[in-house]
Amino acid sequence: SRRKMLKMGASIGALLIAGKGYAQNEPSIEVEVGSAPFGKWHGFCDVPALYYIKGVRIRIEGNRGSGDDTALNGLQLICAQWGDWAPSPEKLYRASVHDGFWGDWQSDRLLPDGCYLIGMKLRIEAPQGDGDDTGLNGIELIYRHQQGAGVAKMVAENGYWGDWGEEHSAPGGYYVSGVAAKMEDRVSGGDDTAMDGIKLRYSLIPPQFR
Repeated sequence: SRRKMLKMGASIGALLIAGKGYAQNEPSIEVEVGSAPFGKWHGFCDVPALYYIKGVRIRIEGNRGSGDDTALNGLQLICAQWGDWAPSPEKLYRASVHDGFWGDWQSDRLLPDGCYLIGMKLRIEAPQGDGDDTGLNGIELIYRHQQGAGVAKMVAENGYWGDWGEEHSAPGGYYVSGVAAKMEDRVSGGDDTAMDGIKLRYSLIPPQFR
């Protein structure tokens, strides 16, 4: 059977850029949560103005045994309007970070009502040398209640291989306003990994909701 050698070594978190927030003309922060050394970074998928991230939907390829595994492939953001803390399904807005190439879309992973996304933790498999690489495997969501009652966590996808890295969450008064993915394109006849890393953009919470 196929064995996976789990090693530390994924590139974990670094403060990257300070720019302007998408939703308002305020400073924003961009952070690399973690990445494997494959693929290239794509642009940010930003939430619309005055929206927050209520949850995610993930596409993952199952364990293929002796075949070429890719694990986590696609990621969608599920967004709701600030102030609407228990949105009905028809009021949710969906945005694709990247659709990926292989595997099945899982069911929505929604945060509890009244909560918004402030960070993530990733499970990443380190390079396997001559073995089968998979890159990004799992995502944990870090969130806060709009009334400020502490921080909580929820595993959106556990994946199969690799080690969980460090948590990265927004400072007080900020929320996740955008997500970018590191993707490896299809490798013809080679070792595919699909999604390999995540960056987050933090923006200031709109003044009326701080």
